[in-house]
Amino acid sequence: MESNASGVYYQKSDYANFALRLSTLIIDLALSAGFGFALDAVAESASLTSGQYDTIIVVFLFLYFIEMKRRYGTIGNIVTRTRLIDVSGKRPSIYSMLVRSSLFVLGSLFFIIDIIWVTSDEKRQMIRDKFSGIYVIKRKAQPLGHGKVIYSSCMIASLNFLFKDVETN
Repeated sequence: MESNASGVYYQKSDYANFALRLSTLIIDLALSAGFGFALDAVAESASLTSGQYDTIIVVFLFLYFIEMKRRYGTIGNIVTRTRLIDVSGKRPSIYSMLVRSSLFVLGSLFFIIDIIWVTSDEKRQMIRDKFSGIYVIKRKAQPLGHGKVIYSSCMIASLNFLFKDVETN
């Protein structure tokens, strides 16, 4: 399946490899844990209810892992010099980030499959990246070219999926 839309593609070395992605994740999870510990200390002295505590956690996770990550990059992205883009080379939508984040939570069940997938994928996308139409690239990467946006078929666990991609020449 094809469309008339145009997207961008990069050199393979411009897509973030597994080591960069893992480093980003470790940094961001450590920062999140630090936030959680700090919130625990404040929650006791401020007498926060569990509902207030949960709301603060959800707001932090949304702002950090979705809004900040898509706009500027998280601390992990800044340290590893990576950024997220969509197929057109622009900032991903909130919807795409929500899909990606939701699949991250579910994807922890398939962590080994994701590791194998990202190391063998031409554009180094994890399964959640494919579903959300997001690429993780190096911060200073420049597009190698433009191509037609296509929908490629992929079979996972006997299910056939269509993923948006860019045709390279």
